[in-house]
Amino acid sequence: LAKSFQFKGRATRSEFWWFTLAAFGLFYGAEWLENTAYASESYDLILLAGNFVTALGLVLILPFLSVTVRRFHDVGLSGWWVALIWVGTFVTSGMALFRQPISLTAVETSGFDISLDTPFILLLATQAIFLITEIVICLWPGNGHTNQYGQLPFTPESNPHEVPA
Repeated sequence: LAKSFQFKGRATRSEFWWFTLAAFGLFYGAEWLENTAYASESYDLILLAGNFVTALGLVLILPFLSVTVRRFHDVGLSGWWVALIWVGTFVTSGMALFRQPISLTAVETSGFDISLDTPFILLLATQAIFLITEIVICLWPGNGHTNQYGQLPFTPESNPHEVPA
């Protein structure tokens, strides 16, 4: 939490993945509460839970962006690559959301039959490529020496589980 808004420096794989696990755990816990509120059918509770999920998402986005930029720095990449990936993800999401709606046709036995067209599938594939690229880069080990983004975020003696490459 001390580095939540720090975009300079480097983050180890363990720092990145532990933060990611905690953030997603909090967010999906809040989503569970929101779903529970919907089950209660109480308008005030649904509104409160929805606002809580939105606020939590807004609170977590900058620290998540920060740790991702520092993780890219640790592997020797500029943080602008994170910006490119996130902008690409949001643009393809927006294109997918604001195009013609997906037609849902009720099917008697299996729920819904979702009719997807080729442009929508291409948008989703592009978004998946952006996200998979980010995940793969965050899985890479740090470059193991001082780089233009700073010193090693640890010494092998202080963190024996993260060995430099």
